[in-house]
Amino acid sequence: MMTADRIDSLEMLKRLVAFDTTSRNSNLELIQYIQAYLDDHGVASTWGPNAEGTKANLYATVGPQAEGGIFCARGIPMVICSPGDISQAHQPNEFVAKLQMAACDAVMGKMITWAERQ
Repeated sequence: MMTADRIDSLEMLKRLVAFDTTSRNSNLELIQYIQAYLDDHGVASTWGPNAEGTKANLYATVGPQAEGGIFCARGIPMVICSPGDISQAHQPNEFVAKLQMAACDAVMGKMITWAERQ
């Protein structure tokens, strides 16, 4: 187990790339390291092994247990885009300003137009 001390991004990257996860090798040591790190920081996670039990995927949701995190945990790619302040999201007093709704509506319209052209 680790301590819940925070480390900077560069140090974390150094630690992560130190694991040899070449495709012919197991990635379980890396998965266990990340899972312990998340656990030490109060982030629940779960992992699913491959059929041989030599490799795994790790699933974690940071923040509200909302639709995006649930879909991602099931392997469905997600981009969460919505109006409002994230600190207000999923709170008893949640609200969204009318201007934020209009801005979100405009962005969604542009995304739909772009997607229709693909």
